[in-house]
Amino acid sequence: MDKQFPIGKLNVPSVISMKDVEVAMDEVEEYVHQLNRVIDGISNEDFNRTYREGAWNVRQLIHHIADSQVNMYVRLKMALTDSGVVIAEFDQNQWIEHVDNEMDVDVSIQALDGLNQRIATLGRELSDEDLEQYFMLNGEKVTVFEQLLKLSWHPRHHLAHIEIALGQ
Repeated sequence: MDKQFPIGKLNVPSVISMKDVEVAMDEVEEYVHQLNRVIDGISNEDFNRTYREGAWNVRQLIHHIADSQVNMYVRLKMALTDSGVVIAEFDQNQWIEHVDNEMDVDVSIQALDGLNQRIATLGRELSDEDLEQYFMLNGEKVTVFEQLLKLSWHPRHHLAHIEIALGQ
């Protein structure tokens, strides 16, 4: 198993499909339940475990997922309101160093739950035209369609890291 990409890399189909969006939004909506099942009953020590040497620990991964979903949601909304907008990348390694990432993970899980409901509700109501809107990130065009798929893939990617760290 590839520990860096245990569920594989993000695969974005060349043709926009509402079915793909629906599946992705179902995954976004279900994510917090899956995360809670994985971490249910683990000890405080378990939150310090990593999936590979030098990687973030379980606590950091959970806070990172919340940080990342917030950033990707804002990018999504920016693309929908100002297609073609240039967006700056956030330095995830610096973000993880802030003191709020030492808080209980329940704070980030609660934030994720509400945010993911908003993402899923929005994603399901977008038109084909909306899905073609885009933003620019590091000189690359990222469509709303691609961003919706990433909003599903990225948390599941890190959920697999958490499962590896916990020996599941």
